[in-house]
Formats: sequence, C-alpha cells, structure tokens
Amino acid sequence: NLGIVVNEYLQTSSPNIYAAGDCAEIDGRILAIWSNALKTGRTAGLNMLGIQTQHQKEVPGIFLSAFGAYIFSAGMITPKEEKNLKVFSKNDGENRMKLIFQDEVLIGGLLIKDTSKSSQIIKAIEEELRYDKVEETFK
Repeated sequence: NLGIVVNEYLQTSSPNIYAAGDCAEIDGRILAIWSNALKTGRTAGLNMLGIQTQHQKEVPGIFLSAFGAYIFSAGMITPKEEKNLKVFSKNDGENRMKLIFQDEVLIGGLLIKDTSKSSQIIKAIEEELRYDKVEETFK
C-alpha cells in the first residue's frame, strides 16, 4: 500500500479512525493535491460527526506551462497494474494526445502543446468513456 487504506467513507479498518488528504489511499490511489485534501478532510469530518457522507471521487487535471511547453494530464497516466491496458494516441505535428484505457474504460489522458481538450478528457474519464467510442468522441 502507498498510504493509509480507507473505504468510501474515509474510514480505516479500525472503527472510528479516519484518514484524509495526502496520506489517504482510496481505491489504490493517493491524490496529493490541495483540492483533494480539502474534500477528503471535509468528508472525513462529517463522518466523524455521524453524518454519513460518501467520498466523491475527483479526476484531477494538472497543467504545466514552462519554457514554451504546454502539458496537461488527468487521471491515471501510469497505472499501477498494466493488465488489460490499451492506449489511444493521436499525433498532429507538435500536438499530441494519449488516452489510457484499462478494461476498455478511459482512466487517464495526456495532452502536449494543444491543451484545449482538457475539460473533454476530464469529462470522458468521469463518464467512463469506452474504448470503442474514442474515435467519435475525440475527432
């Protein structure tokens, strides 16, 4: 494990003990970003108060703009397990798109140079886009 393993209520295997933020491992992932720390802290706090609240998964999008390079990534671009992976790549000159699918479902995406499809990638990950729909979705 990478962190403190929690369930969808951010509860550990010990009763009345919760974890949130950078130390909480949810579904085999740790999201070490500020927005996730805020959301998981709030959810864990509500559950500690007895207000049963399920953690809403977040698809983080990360932008990098440095030295003339523009890069966007979302979801899992380096999956822990390489089982049943498919990759869809689209290269148009300097513009590149890479979409990672596991078990036929979109789990991550990467854009280089033209990042205009970033929100479309996040939405497709949230909606669990199937591999057979990728061509019509990302024309």
